[in-house]
Amino acid sequence: MKGGEVTMPFGIMMILSFAGIVVLVILATQLFTPVYSEGKVGAEAYMDNFNKVVNEGGGTVQVVDNGRDLDYYLVYFGGKFSIDIGNFDEARDGLVFVRSAKSDGDNIMCVCYDDDFVSCGECRELDMPIYLVSMEADGVIVGDSDFWVVGEGSSLELSKEDAYYVLS
Repeated sequence: MKGGEVTMPFGIMMILSFAGIVVLVILATQLFTPVYSEGKVGAEAYMDNFNKVVNEGGGTVQVVDNGRDLDYYLVYFGGKFSIDIGNFDEARDGLVFVRSAKSDGDNIMCVCYDDDFVSCGECRELDMPIYLVSMEADGVIVGDSDFWVVGEGSSLELSKEDAYYVLS
């Protein structure tokens, strides 16, 4: 055997082996690295603000219009598992909010976002209900005494009463 015959296939084999290892490292990194979600990060920030206001016993709750295609909603499910906005507003037909399966109880508040599909992963069970005083306030999409949805562009005041919270 000549030296050139042995080194050529060995060199190609080494290059292919190295390329295979690089591909496996890239795939493993993608598998174990969490995927960044702008909607989830924003929802977490809104929920952190909401939790702060509730823990302080009152304050301003805002859902700001971010000027993007990503829409945020403050949704009080009460004891409902889902709310279909199309039942109340034909212009928003197909907009359905489903609370996180992790949230269980009668006073569930979630921050939801619509980014190709609606996600309501940031939820909190409250110790008492929240009543939305004015259905005519800016940003209120739909609601009654048992549930409501507030969209972007709203700035509402939360106060704590003896047996419930009031959002006005």
